[in-house]
Amino acid sequence: MPEVSTVLNAKAAIARHIQWKITLQFAITMQEPLSAEHVHQILNYRHCAIGRWLDSALTTPMRGRPEYVDLVQKHIEFHHEMKRLSELIAGARFEEAALNIGPLSGFARGSKALATAVMAYDAVAAIAVPV
Repeated sequence: MPEVSTVLNAKAAIARHIQWKITLQFAITMQEPLSAEHVHQILNYRHCAIGRWLDSALTTPMRGRPEYVDLVQKHIEFHHEMKRLSELIAGARFEEAALNIGPLSGFARGSKALATAVMAYDAVAAIAVPV
């Protein structure tokens, strides 16, 4: 697993969750199940790289800020969307999963909302918690 310190800025955080879309899309396209580790991280939002970072001491100075609270909520919502997709993949419902990862899907909306929350958090953290 990547270290917590590897996710310290908006670009890295967004890249981590774009990787999830690639992972899910690959499973759908290849009609293959997700790995046990991927399923574990999807079902346990605190165990993925972003979740571990959000729970780490690195975010302590931001915990009372609305941007942190919103980011945590959007992260949880994103994992709920991934859980729905992982269940479709596990049930070999690949056509349905493909529709549910498309540009008008809840997954796409959740992904965009998460990216927006990450950017908002990053902008405030850069001012509130100078390095």
